[in-house]
Amino acid sequence: MLPQATHSFPVRVFRSDGSGIPGQEVEAEILDGPGAVFQTSNAPAATLHTNANGIADFLVQNTSGRSGVNRIRFTANGAFYATASDGKPKGANPSIGHT
Repeated sequence: MLPQATHSFPVRVFRSDGSGIPGQEVEAEILDGPGAVFQTSNAPAATLHTNANGIADFLVQNTSGRSGVNRIRFTANGAFYATASDGKPKGANPSIGHT
């Protein structure tokens, strides 16, 4: 992530039929990399609820002034599948990345 840049990480939680699950709590935590915070919490951890389409959109702000890569963990309780930006399911324990 570039210094002072903001990146969007939309996380979609959906049923096996593909329909989004609204109101689902999703937690996110920045695990490492240059200093960064979620804009909603101004901290390295945040919790959002999915919208009517099953999407929780986390905004991450690089606060360190250094370029680098952050690893972020997204968690939703239950049996869910996640999709990356290519739209392909990543399984029950996905590794979701953003460049």
